[in-house]
Amino acid sequence: MLSLYEKIKIRLIILFLLAALSFIGLFFIINYQLVSERAVKRADSRFELIQKNVGYFFKDIERSALTLKDSLYLLKNTEEIQRAVILKMEMMPFLDSVGLVLDDNKYYLFSRRANDKIVVYHQEQVNGPLVDESGRVIFADFNPSKRPWSVASDDSNNSWNPAYNCFDRPGKKCISFTLHINGKDHDLLAVDKIHVDLNWRYLNEYLDQISANDEVLFLKQGHEIIAKNQLAREKLIIYNSEGNYNIIDSVDTEYIEKTSAVPNNALFEIYFYYPGGNLLNASDKLFYLPFAFIIIVLLVVYLMTTRVFRRQFSEMTELVNTLAFLPDSTDQIEALKIREGDAKEIISIKNSIAEMKDAEIERSNKLLSLISYDQESGFIKNMAIIESNNNQYLAVGIIKLCGLEAVEAV
Repeated sequence: MLSLYEKIKIRLIILFLLAALSFIGLFFIINYQLVSERAVKRADSRFELIQKNVGYFFKDIERSALTLKDSLYLLKNTEEIQRAVILKMEMMPFLDSVGLVLDDNKYYLFSRRANDKIVVYHQEQVNGPLVDESGRVIFADFNPSKRPWSVASDDSNNSWNPAYNCFDRPGKKCISFTLHINGKDHDLLAVDKIHVDLNWRYLNEYLDQISANDEVLFLKQGHEIIAKNQLAREKLIIYNSEGNYNIIDSVDTEYIEKTSAVPNNALFEIYFYYPGGNLLNASDKLFYLPFAFIIIVLLVVYLMTTRVFRRQFSEMTELVNTLAFLPDSTDQIEALKIREGDAKEIISIKNSIAEMKDAEIERSNKLLSLISYDQESGFIKNMAIIESNNNQYLAVGIIKLCGLEAVEAV
């Protein structure tokens, strides 16, 4: 059989668990939407930053083309032009190749190879074969004016061109930024056109740098993805009928999709996928502090409550034990003595027991007086007088005075 304290303790544990579970459930229900909203806000903030960074990259390409043009001012000798271009390319790892159409319509191509070596191809006659430095023919009947980078995609002198097949790298796409030289620059330069091509590896690494490990980021031109960050390269990206992309992985991650054109360059599009709100996301650590604090408070309240009840019920247990041994106690007055620290209820119980004890003594005295009273001599402890009284009173008196073992003697 459980004690009163144990029963109350079990009820407290049940109430605490119900309160904790109710709070946890209510917490997750109410805050799920808040987590999702925060994820959307973070996605907007991250996408805004990525837009700026991607825009800076394309601006750097444009500035590199202008810097390259500035390095060619007043250079007329082809060898000097070659040295100037090679020197600039060594300082610009984000360029894969540089092409020049000279004012005599001959074409020079500076191409970066896998070992970072820059090789030069050139034409010895207009629209003739493109040969390397040893004179070996690389591409026969090369006509620069028919290449995609030769025609401006808009009315401006400087323009980006859609992705096209690189003639010197089979199976690889090239994206070029082209400068058309005219006006006063035409008189100072021995070049009519300059095109610079992106270094794909460098662009992919740049996307890795500006994106987080759990973000999917890639660039699209037309219907073709031209660059991806590390996570995008690991995922399966499928183009759907709605004009969007589905990101497929082994854990079915939900993403918040953001798309836009590259700032000041509508030819390219940015596709950004931010992981949706997750209640267990590490980025929400501060969000869980109030939750953890309330759980700790509930636990502390429970421990304090059980401690208080344990102390109070220990006093009750002590009183119960005292009452259990009270009939056999040699000093009943000491057992019922009120001690410092006794609770109000304990004091009240002891007082009630003392009153009952006093009443019992008084009744016993009256009973003894009744069965042993002698009109002539008053109360006399004389067995002869007691035996002359009513047998019923006599039995009660003997039980009171001598115990049950004397009943048989009556």
